[in-house]
Amino acid sequence: MIRLVVFASGRGSNAANIFALAQAHPNLLQVEALITNKSQAGVLEHAKQYNIPSIVIPLPKIKDRKERRATHEDLIHAQLNTRTFDYICLAGYMRVFTPTFVARYAHPSWPVSKIINIHPALLPSFPGTQGYLDAFRYGVRHSGVTTHFVDEGVDTGPIIHQRIFPRYPHDVYEEFCQRGLHEEYICYRETLLALAQEQFSVQHDPFQIFLHPEASV
Repeated sequence: MIRLVVFASGRGSNAANIFALAQAHPNLLQVEALITNKSQAGVLEHAKQYNIPSIVIPLPKIKDRKERRATHEDLIHAQLNTRTFDYICLAGYMRVFTPTFVARYAHPSWPVSKIINIHPALLPSFPGTQGYLDAFRYGVRHSGVTTHFVDEGVDTGPIIHQRIFPRYPHDVYEEFCQRGLHEEYICYRETLLALAQEQFSVQHDPFQIFLHPEASV
């Protein structure tokens, strides 16, 4: 079994996807808590529905940006210190962690952090906060979604898993995003179940992880 702490800032559909997965596979996955920086985030209702403990840690009211960011991460760290978990799962968490924070959560076996993110593009293409929009504007024929380990960069950590979806000639942007969001749900489910069932191979130099198709969704 792997234990998860889920981070989300918004309506929480990806977080709800993880909550539902854990409920369906209680022998493989357990969500220890939800952490959000938004007191009115829709994800809090999802957590309540699935009986997931919720922790709201808003950005502190400190004028200096660097101090505010460091203080906020210290508050998060204090909460994480009270829990046992294997992975942090970012599911629409609209904050970028500092390298100092990421370094606190090193994976016990691999040269990566134990923080996992879902990105709305086929990394390393279209990193950043607007993956779908950047891919759509570029005119890709196929796009995709990526789970990856978080490192000190922005969407630069080792890739875990990817899923591809087509862009159709008649697509409008909203349809393109909806198709991608559906793949995000599957990609996260496949990633977490493969990790929980140890259905993967590891290459160490350079580090890379390969999921096996036997992991059931």
